[in-house]
Amino acid sequence: MNYYQLIGSILSILGAILILIGGYKQAVSDGKFQSTVVGQVLEQQKINAPRIVALQVTGQYPENLIVIVKNTGNKPAKDVKLIFSDESVPSAFASNVISGLREIPNGTEVKMPLNIFSGINMMLRLQNEDPEYVPKLKKIIDQYNNEQGILIPKFHFEFYSENKKCESETYYLVMSKEKGMMYFGKEDKEAK
Repeated sequence: MNYYQLIGSILSILGAILILIGGYKQAVSDGKFQSTVVGQVLEQQKINAPRIVALQVTGQYPENLIVIVKNTGNKPAKDVKLIFSDESVPSAFASNVISGLREIPNGTEVKMPLNIFSGINMMLRLQNEDPEYVPKLKKIIDQYNNEQGILIPKFHFEFYSENKKCESETYYLVMSKEKGMMYFGKEDKEAK
């Protein structure tokens, strides 16, 4: 092997090493670029997604309460449902009739009925397998009716955006028999 062949072999090996290092650096750079692009696409999807917000509760207490809802997002919300939580006080609010709308276009305000006592009335009328549940529920309702207690129904909205199920923040009412609806608010996420 002559001198030129030896130098050529060394340069070939160095070239191969430099090609491998360059390929690795480009892969790392491409990975950062792809994660940046994916992050920006996800952020844009969040911005464009529908956002359902309960603005206020109006109507005659307790039979005809209406919640005014607005889609503040940039896309329509489809199959919107108002669903009561089993974290309500009493939890029987979770069995309330579900109000629903086929679609809320972006930027649109709509009214939805709350059906506030539909679940409690149904639970009191129907037989229940748990012998302690109905008496406990009756006791809570009696305290409420005798102005010795309050009720706190909690609810949120479920809706679809491009076949993806979404949920709004949780809202709640504080109600007493004497004063009616005393407060309407949004649950603090950090409080959970």
